[in-house]
Amino acid sequence: MRYSKRLAVKLKSAYSRLSPVNPGKVVFDNIAGKGFGENLKYIAEEIHRRSMRTKLYWLVDDINTSVPPWITKIQLGTPRAQHELQTAGFIIYNYRRKWPFKKKKHQIYLQTWHGGYAMKKIEKDAEDQLPSWYLACARSDGNVTDAVIADGKQEEEIYKRAFWLRDGCEILRTGSPRCDILFQENCDPAIRRKVCSALNIDESYYIVLYAPTFRNNGNTDCYLKQTAALIDALRKKYGNVVLLIRLHPNVVKYSGGLYDYMPGRIINASFFPDPQELVIASDLLISDYSSISFDFAMIRKPVFLCFKDLEAYKAERDLYPLFYEVPFLTAYTEEELIAQIETFDVSTYYKKLDGFFSKYPTYNNGTAASQIVDWLVKKGMK
Repeated sequence: MRYSKRLAVKLKSAYSRLSPVNPGKVVFDNIAGKGFGENLKYIAEEIHRRSMRTKLYWLVDDINTSVPPWITKIQLGTPRAQHELQTAGFIIYNYRRKWPFKKKKHQIYLQTWHGGYAMKKIEKDAEDQLPSWYLACARSDGNVTDAVIADGKQEEEIYKRAFWLRDGCEILRTGSPRCDILFQENCDPAIRRKVCSALNIDESYYIVLYAPTFRNNGNTDCYLKQTAALIDALRKKYGNVVLLIRLHPNVVKYSGGLYDYMPGRIINASFFPDPQELVIASDLLISDYSSISFDFAMIRKPVFLCFKDLEAYKAERDLYPLFYEVPFLTAYTEEELIAQIETFDVSTYYKKLDGFFSKYPTYNNGTAASQIVDWLVKKGMK
C-alpha cells in the first residue's frame, strides 16, 4: 500500500509537469497558507468583481480556513497543490519561497510582498543577518519573478538593489491592494461595525491596536508588559478604551499566553483574518518597527512607536535611514510611551505627517487592485 501511494504521487507529479498551462487559473499563497488576507485578498476580490471566467485557488495550511465560496481552497504541500501550481497561468505570492518545480514558459509569477515603507533592513540589505535557508528561498523566488508591486520610491529602490530580481522583472508602481480600502469613501462605519461585532467590542469605545513586529529569535520579552498602566493613561486621554493585541504571523502561536485578555478591555486580535480592517476600525496604533505604522499614517491616525530593544534589534536586522525620519511619537521605555500619550498634540503630529509624505510620497491612491488586474489581463489572464 505504501509503495502504491508513493507511485501514485510520482505519477501525479509527472502528469502535472507535462500538463499545459491554463491562463484561466490563478493560485494564491498568503504567507505559506495563512488564510484569506493581505494584498492577495484584494486582487482576488477585484478579479471576482469583474465577473471573469478565471478560476481562483487559495493554498491554506489549515483546510478549515474560511474563504469566499467563489474560491477553491487547497491544502498546502499536497500533490493537488503541486498540480494546480504547475498548471496555473498565474501564481501570486506575498512571501519568498524556494520554488519546488521549474516554472513553465507561459506562467506568470507576481510577487506582491507584504510591507510598504520599510524601517528594518530586508533581503540582500540584511544578507549577513538572515539564515541561509531564507536566502536560498529569496534567490529562487527572485529568479522566477515577473513583476513586483511597489508602494513608493523607497520600496522600488530596495527591490532593484536587494531582491535578486531577474532581468526583465517589472516593478509595478501601483501601491498595495491591501491599502485600497484606506481610500474608499464611506467604508469606515461598516468595517468598524464588522470588527466590533466579531471581537465583541462596544462601538462607542476608543480602539487602540498594539501590533509589534517579530524578532528572528522569537523573543517576546521586548513587547509591552505594563498594559494596566497603559490603559489607564489612554482612558484619561480618550475615555472608554479597549486594547487589541495583534502579533505578527511568525509569532502568533505565542499570543494566547502573553497577556491577560479581558472582554471589553484587552482582546487578542491576532487571529482576526484581515489586519487592514483592524486599521480601519482602530483609532490609534502602538507598534515598533512594523510597516503597519504607515497604513495608519496614510489615514492620519495617531501612531506611537516603542523601541524597548533598539540596540539588540539593530544587531539582529539593522535599520534603514527612513527609521530616523519617521513622523511618529517614539519612546524607548514603557514609561516614556505613557508620557508621550499623555502629552500628545494632534496638530503637531499632522504637521509631521505632511512633511514626511512630502519627502516620501506614496504610490497608493486606492486603485492598486484594479491596476494590477489590468496588468494580469494584459499578460493573458482569461
